[in-house]
Amino acid sequence: MDTLKTISSQFLRILLILTLVYSCSSNDDEGQSDNNPQSGGNNINFTVSNSAAANLNDAYNITYPDNDDQAATMIYGHVYNEDTDEGTIRVVSLTFAYFVSDNDYYDVSMTFPAGIGSHTLGEFQTSSTGMITEYPLSHMVLNFDAGRAFYDSDGDLDNDIMTDLLSKNVVVTVTEYEETTNSFGLLTLSHIKGTIGNSGNQFFHKAFTGPTTDPEELLCSVTADFEYNIQD
Repeated sequence: MDTLKTISSQFLRILLILTLVYSCSSNDDEGQSDNNPQSGGNNINFTVSNSAAANLNDAYNITYPDNDDQAATMIYGHVYNEDTDEGTIRVVSLTFAYFVSDNDYYDVSMTFPAGIGSHTLGEFQTSSTGMITEYPLSHMVLNFDAGRAFYDSDGDLDNDIMTDLLSKNVVVTVTEYEETTNSFGLLTLSHIKGTIGNSGNQFFHKAFTGPTTDPEELLCSVTADFEYNIQD
């Protein structure tokens, strides 16, 4: 995977570790606490199916705040203007992350044009080493620990997966969307709700096949529903 994505994932995990340590410390100091979520949902529910990485086929949930004392969760929403060949496009970026340890985590990030409607995600292009050579403006990435995203085609006990789980042929449908002005006077994302349905969506891992052969493409399906609300 590309260097920027690797650095971003590592930085996100560091933030989650700090959050987990702080949360556990706060729970110890305060005893029983009320962990009821604030008004408005902040969550993603998604299901991975038909993956060659057998441990990956499952239903997942990331909710903030979370009542799980062993895990840290973070959810971010952002909106910004992106200059493209077609002109300036207003873009939404969402990140949902769940972290227990370096051996137990998963996170989802997605970027697409702002507003209500259906948005077709672009297809990633990768090199023979699994490095991303084209990062489409509209995309979705799912990142998992190696215990979940494990695939061994040649039986040598090494993980042959070379990339995160990347969008290929995916449509995200946004049913609710709102923006607001923050305390700095900047327009920011206030609320978004959307889905990825059952029909026709494809994600892929690239997997190692040999030193002189091209990687194989491991296709699977992901369905999801998500919601973000700005926190007070």
